[in-house]
Amino acid sequence: RIFVPILRVTAIEPGAVTLSTGSVSLRRFSQRPGEVLVLGQVLETRVRINDPDLPELVGLDVVVVDLGIEQTRTRDWTVTRVAVRPQRRLGRRS
Repeated sequence: RIFVPILRVTAIEPGAVTLSTGSVSLRRFSQRPGEVLVLGQVLETRVRINDPDLPELVGLDVVVVDLGIEQTRTRDWTVTRVAVRPQRRLGRRS
């Protein structure tokens, strides 16, 4: 696993990430305030839907399974879509 500053990413495709340069720093990763690790802190987390545009889902507990990201004009990347699934209940089947 490596960390690459998002400003060095020029494209993200299903099978590849394209960088603006061919070099990768081997410095140890240090998370900055305001940064979130998608794999470690977002995916597979439980959330409750509170979106008035989705009244049939308001109050439902779900699990985040995927994120869609898009690059802005300023070359920042933002999360634009979140895929969720219903939270599985643990317990015995009858």
